Amino acid sequence: MKQLVTKEEVASAIERLTTSGQKPTLAAIHATLGRGSMTTLVRLKAELEQSPVEQPEAPEVLDHFRSIWTTAKSAGRSERDEELNRSAENLAAVLTDNDKLESAHAGITARLAEVEAQRDSLVAQLAESNHAATAARAAGETHASALAAALTRINQLTGVAVETQDKLQQSINSLRDDNRELLITHATLTAKLEAAYQAEAEQRTQARRSYDTSERLRSDLLEVSARLRVAETDAAKAQSHKPESRSSRRSRPVPNPNAENPTTDQAGQIAPTAKVNRRKP
Repeated sequence: MKQLVTKEEVASAIERLTTSGQKPTLAAIHATLGRGSMTTLVRLKAELEQSPVEQPEAPEVLDHFRSIWTTAKSAGRSERDEELNRSAENLAAVLTDNDKLESAHAGITARLAEVEAQRDSLVAQLAESNHAATAARAAGETHASALAAALTRINQLTGVAVETQDKLQQSINSLRDDNRELLITHATLTAKLEAAYQAEAEQRTQARRSYDTSERLRSDLLEVSARLRVAETDAAKAQSHKPESRSSRRSRPVPNPNAENPTTDQAGQIAPTAKVNRRKP
């Protein structure tokens, strides 16, 4: 009995791929697990993506992060799902039409074989009638009445055979025209099917790009949240110091610009601190 893939196994595979620097695509997850259908992997990966993500602790940043993350994720998934659904529906319709045309082509081919067999049978009967007429003429005057009757019958069979042959030939020509049209239609639908496969591949590529964009946005938001927390912590430390008297401020030594204190750049972001190498006297 085949063992089903669980959500925990998919999450573990995604974590291993991410740790090793690889993108957790469906093909990479399937290769890592070594089993599981693509339908199951798509469903479990979607459930993991919908699970809550660890967010920053600041309320304003948290609300802003949730809003942007929800919008980006919803937009990417909605566009991907709509394109994939439309592609699947178009592909199913083309496949259905293709199956119908192949079935109709098989029926017409069988009918054409039957008509050609009937024509061959009638031609053989006409040849046999001509042979009987020749034998009757050679029989002599004694068989004149029989010969006249045979000739009459031959003429009747010949007229019926010629008429039937003309009708069969017309039917054959008509069936050949229908078969030609079906071949053209089949070629057209085959081209549409290939175009549908190509469109589906392009839509999957677009969906992957949208997902990558949303992941980069999430990473940028996490980085901004971390910087905001550091700034809030520094601000809280600055406010906790009591104001000093004027005399003490006069006697206070001038701060060293190379001291290990965080500074901010022109954009208001925290710049890395600089360390001074002090040599021993």
